[in-house]
Amino acid sequence: MSFRQAQSLYYRIRPRKRWREFLGLLKALRARLPEARLYVVLDNFSQHKHVKVRAWVTDNDMELVFLPAYGSWLNWIEVEFAALRYFALNGTDHRSHD
Repeated sequence: MSFRQAQSLYYRIRPRKRWREFLGLLKALRARLPEARLYVVLDNFSQHKHVKVRAWVTDNDMELVFLPAYGSWLNWIEVEFAALRYFALNGTDHRSHD
């Protein structure tokens, strides 16, 4: 049996973190990969579990995979955050986000 594993990291930066913005990200992922069944690994942020998000996911051949509570170390994005923190921000002093 053949097994193909594809891992990709997609993100969007938005001023707010509501379920609407999250649904927009999922729609962008679906448009990028229209034929594939998608598994999206997430934390337990309540917006990820919104009823309209779950309904859309069900209708669009996607599955949301939630990490266990206090299991952030299992999330691949934490590796990206660590790299950003250690290689880009260590030893710097940013007084504002501007």
